[in-house]
Amino acid sequence: MPSFENSNDILNSFILHRYNGRLKDLFQIRFNVKVRKIHENININTKENKKLLIKYVKYYEKEILNQSKIERSNYLKYLNKIFKKKYNYFLSDMGHFGTIQKSLQKIKNFKTSGLYFSAAPKNKNPFNVPRMFGFYKYKTSFFDKYNHIFESLFTAPHGSCEYFKKN
Repeated sequence: MPSFENSNDILNSFILHRYNGRLKDLFQIRFNVKVRKIHENININTKENKKLLIKYVKYYEKEILNQSKIERSNYLKYLNKIFKKKYNYFLSDMGHFGTIQKSLQKIKNFKTSGLYFSAAPKNKNPFNVPRMFGFYKYKTSFFDKYNHIFESLFTAPHGSCEYFKKN
């Protein structure tokens, strides 16, 4: 979220990370934004109803982007402590599309390389993230076949990092 600068950034975050449930929960969990009482019980499936998603992203765009601005500022304070010099930094993650790598590059305005279990080639990557390297061949490897097992072992049922606050 700290990399959001406009409504397209917000909407693009749903390309791979979809949601089905209450709008209230989606906006609270993903954006740290409380919806108005009249919208609390609206159900949304972001994969099947893009028009409804666009409607509410536009409606709450100012609040979402304000939260993004606050979080980006706090995130940059943290990143500036870690990335003190201009080195070639590498990011390591399970993979596939480099969304974290892309967001870090946008926030910090520098290039990184990504080392992944499996990395999608440029022609299969909706985000076109450069300098991604995978240990296993995308979509044909053991890792891809059993990715759901890896995800269940390495992913918590809650966010591992939720909202960057001043302290």
